[in-house]
Amino acid sequence: MIPSIATAPALIIVGIFMISQLSSLDLSDLTVAVPGFYGSCNYAFTFNIAYGVLFSMLGYTLCMVAAGRKKELSPTMIVLTGVFIAYFILDCIFKERGKRC
Repeated sequence: MIPSIATAPALIIVGIFMISQLSSLDLSDLTVAVPGFYGSCNYAFTFNIAYGVLFSMLGYTLCMVAAGRKKELSPTMIVLTGVFIAYFILDCIFKERGKRC
């Protein structure tokens, strides 16, 4: 087992690299800004990178559809959105009892 004192510096560096990408977001386009903010909040509040990516991708897809720009979504993004929805549903079904989604 690797002690936490050895992994903490690596996690801090990864966090810095992740947060530095927020400076390059186009904040004038809400279909990009809202999912970016939503995802970064989910990283912090759920302590789960998978949920942060999941909600970022779902938020981006929903924002693009709501803005009427569905044709700009790539087939890869549509497939990944479906995969993440399935992941979230299956994670909620098979989660330990007593914990909520």
